[in-house]
Amino acid sequence: VVGAILAIVVQRIVGLVFSAGRLDKFAKSRAVASLLSRGDIKKSLGELIGGGLFYLILATTFVLALERAGVGDIRSSAVSMLGFLPRVAGALLVGFLGALLSEIVAGAVRVTAGNIGLRRRDFWGSLTQYTILGFAGVLALQQLGVFQWIGPLGRDLFVGAVCFGIALA
Repeated sequence: VVGAILAIVVQRIVGLVFSAGRLDKFAKSRAVASLLSRGDIKKSLGELIGGGLFYLILATTFVLALERAGVGDIRSSAVSMLGFLPRVAGALLVGFLGALLSEIVAGAVRVTAGNIGLRRRDFWGSLTQYTILGFAGVLALQQLGVFQWIGPLGRDLFVGAVCFGIALA
């Protein structure tokens, strides 16, 4: 009960801080607003951060209550799950940068292919874009440690599956 009350108080304080400070103006800027609208998110940035903190405090309270009740070693499981979050953040960053780089390079390839007179400039641009996206996907999966789960042949299996999918398309 105390954890739920604390979570509600923190959520409201974060909402008030965002609305009272300059952070609310930043959150309503064109870049952040367009990013949120693309994801069909109707809440403001302050409400999203407050909601995230609400659920984090609630989950922490739940883990502590289960541990206090003697359910088992919940804390080590929660710590190992939270220890995985930096890997997820790194994989998302690699994926985002890969998508951004693929757009930029594909545009440059399309322009260059058009300037030298290649007929299928869109094909070459798309091929470049998907190659970079595939490479970024492999790096993101490597960041997550997926290839360690599959085993030593994981990369070969993944590349083979991608080649087979391309051949079927």
